[in-house]
Amino acid sequence: MRVRFVKFQIIVFALLFACAKPPQKVQLSPIGDKALYENQLLQFRVSSNNLAGAVPNLKAENLPIGGTFIDSLDGVGSFSWIPDFTQAGKYDVIFIASDGSFVDSESVTITVNNVNGISDVPVKVVSPSGLRTEMEQFADKSVVLNFWATWCGPCTTEIPDLVKFYQTIDTSKLKMIGVSADFFVVGDSAQIVAKVGDFLREKKVSYPNFIYRGPVDSLSNLFNLSGILPETIIYDSSGKEVFRHEDLITLSELEKAAQGL
Repeated sequence: MRVRFVKFQIIVFALLFACAKPPQKVQLSPIGDKALYENQLLQFRVSSNNLAGAVPNLKAENLPIGGTFIDSLDGVGSFSWIPDFTQAGKYDVIFIASDGSFVDSESVTITVNNVNGISDVPVKVVSPSGLRTEMEQFADKSVVLNFWATWCGPCTTEIPDLVKFYQTIDTSKLKMIGVSADFFVVGDSAQIVAKVGDFLREKKVSYPNFIYRGPVDSLSNLFNLSGILPETIIYDSSGKEVFRHEDLITLSELEKAAQGL
């Protein structure tokens, strides 16, 4: 009886071993779902490892139009995409790691929110206190603040570079706000708001913009403005001013000023 019991144990262990799921040798690091607005840059790394030693190959399936994925051939790949103003919706992209024998994958849902060609925050008129309240929403973020007006030649000239700059930044760390001074020139309120909105749509501006209405001195004192338009100020995440530029600013100047934020 003892011999039979031993044989039975051996058979059970053999069956358990045969049915056991082999360890996953290729592992794709968790990615998680992503969300952004139209005309914004989405960029992230995809990494993997192989317990067997060989470097896995990486690829992406169901890429959206305009999206790219590059395998660096070292276990790391990079996804990049700037959806245009017609690409709002959900996209399921599958990222795959494989060494030829073992495979691991993850389906990532990318949600592109519709901004109708303008900023994700509605363009609206703000008072001095209202602008202060809007700024407080970004208290823990670095902020690029641009003062401009549709009647200011250098302001309208620099807008395309501001749009390009906004497309490249990580908006989870760095925010960008435009403040229009169009009310400094007397005019009908509805016409001014419509004029600013139309201009932003035409230039495909997708960062939040506010139209300031109040005493010039209040705005100047709040941000220590020089009185020259355009004027661009950058604050770090602690609220400290780290950069100020009067007159037209270029894309290269913005990129240099924002390094390290």
